[in-house]
Amino acid sequence: MLVSVIIPAYNAALTLQRCLTSVFNQTYQNIEIICINDGSTDNTLDVITQLKTQSPFPFIIVTQNRKGATSARNHGLSVSKGEYLQFLDADDELLPNKLEHQVELVCKNPTSIIIGSYYRISKTNALRVSNPLTNDIWLELIIGLAGCTCSNLYPKNSILAVNGWNENSLSSQETELLFNLLVAQNSVTFDSHPLTNIHEHTIGSISSTNKADNWERAIQLRVKIKQYLVSHQQFTPQRETGWKQIIFDCIRMLYFEDPKRAIDYFNKLVKNQYTPLKSSATSKFYIFLFNLFGFRITQRIFTFVRNKR
Repeated sequence: MLVSVIIPAYNAALTLQRCLTSVFNQTYQNIEIICINDGSTDNTLDVITQLKTQSPFPFIIVTQNRKGATSARNHGLSVSKGEYLQFLDADDELLPNKLEHQVELVCKNPTSIIIGSYYRISKTNALRVSNPLTNDIWLELIIGLAGCTCSNLYPKNSILAVNGWNENSLSSQETELLFNLLVAQNSVTFDSHPLTNIHEHTIGSISSTNKADNWERAIQLRVKIKQYLVSHQQFTPQRETGWKQIIFDCIRMLYFEDPKRAIDYFNKLVKNQYTPLKSSATSKFYIFLFNLFGFRITQRIFTFVRNKR
């Protein structure tokens, strides 16, 4: 089974060596590499061209004007020949047996989407594992633990059937893609082995420059997921609990960027309906203050403290 590794690259000259070396070192051998230079203004294309000479696998270079990662992924998709697709960001890397292990899972579960676990590495090299907590793909999608762009492995035909990546979306693209795939009734297989390293994005990435809009998109997408599940009588109590918590956490984070928008969402989606639980974004102390003072005053306190740091 051929696996196409699709790598968008924009001004990624400093990280491409690490990224592509991790692909060259894969123990699985039936691979093609497609690297898309997405209008880079540094020497990214020169680096790709040089690394191509070192590749043990067929290597295709695609160039396009700057259109963004989703467009580059779709461009790579259009020229790919693999039955399965490994999307890989130019600043991330695969562990050597990532593809071999997940292809084995595919052989046991044909046509399944592989939902992979991964290591998240901070700028200070702190490392934590992200993996699904349950076998409920809808719950994992809601709470943001359904793998990520680079840890998952996708059947090409399934991606084509939902028209690929949404090129108009500036964030939450992988959540939206997986939502579309689940609506299309694709099956999934969970992979509990973390075999991908995801490095925190550098300055200038979309995720670090449009935070308010990103949090709003995350909220809107989860509202859309809820509407779908409710309409199909699949919004179980467990999914509802997870949905309420992630909505609350997103609204909390949105408040730091745009308090008015956050309060509007709180009044519309949360007020008088939910008391937050402890999570990675919401501490016990926050919940204590929330129960004492309510959302607005608690957020003002935390914003003041945050700005003083």
